[in-house]
Amino acid sequence: MYKRQDKTRRALRVLRSFIGSLGLKAKAGLGDLELELAIDPETGSADSGDFEADLSELLQAVGEAAADRKRAIALCIDEVQYLHEKEFGALIMALHRVSQRRLPLALIAAGLPQVRGLAGRSKSYAERLFEYPEIGPLRPSECEEALQIPVRNQGAAFSREALDEIIQVTQGYPYFLQQWGYEAWNSSAGPIIELADIHRATKLSIQMCIRDSLTFAHAFFSNHFGNWGNVPWSGGPGNEWFGPMIMSFVWSALVVRTILALVAAWGLVERTQWGRIVAIVAAFLSLLKFPFGTAIGIWTLVVLLGYRNATLYEQI
Repeated sequence: MYKRQDKTRRALRVLRSFIGSLGLKAKAGLGDLELELAIDPETGSADSGDFEADLSELLQAVGEAAADRKRAIALCIDEVQYLHEKEFGALIMALHRVSQRRLPLALIAAGLPQVRGLAGRSKSYAERLFEYPEIGPLRPSECEEALQIPVRNQGAAFSREALDEIIQVTQGYPYFLQQWGYEAWNSSAGPIIELADIHRATKLSIQMCIRDSLTFAHAFFSNHFGNWGNVPWSGGPGNEWFGPMIMSFVWSALVVRTILALVAAWGLVERTQWGRIVAIVAAFLSLLKFPFGTAIGIWTLVVLLGYRNATLYEQI
């Protein structure tokens, strides 16, 4: 018993050290109640200031305490796509070491489809470390349960027309069901959520999507949604803004690149100093277009960059 308590206490001390290394206080307020982790830190553990190393030490200490008590711990994180690559990389490294030691600690995370790519960019071995079950659209009956059960617990309900509309607009995707349901609940004045409430919810939800357009653009271009016709807002109100927004961005980028190239060419023909600068900028952008754009960009930079080449250009 003493040994078990010792490992648990050590895990708490390591947690205290980890909190201190982040510059945080080991206390939290909950209304009039104040909670504090009143235990001395474990000096030399999880206090180096290296987030990746410290997080690994913390999760190992917690996993060892759980193993000693023959228990398992699940670390649950929602909206994991908002983690920075450095943070995600540290989490992956820590879980990899926990896995190597066969400690009973696991990660259960939820996020948009770009999570797989984020994990791969953070650590190359993340593909083998995790399983990535995909959650597709729900069946109509499941959509009704997801919407009706929570509001019925509060003495309210969706009308049949409202349910049909929200299922049609969201195509059964859980994230959008949640968002539309949230806006419909806040828009409704009575115990019955009507079709008009869903129309208001659609406008509000689309505004939210516009504010978070970067995240939705990632989701759109992921393998989870496949092609344009399979996105959840295809054929629904969301297509009124999302499709044109993406196409406008693509065409604007092409037009800007074309104009930049023409201006650079004219400036070089006229032997202007700004023409050389514009050409260098255009060359850097061309490096992204592998392989021909990359080759042309490198050749242009070799010709235009460097003190000797700049002097020759000014003397022409």
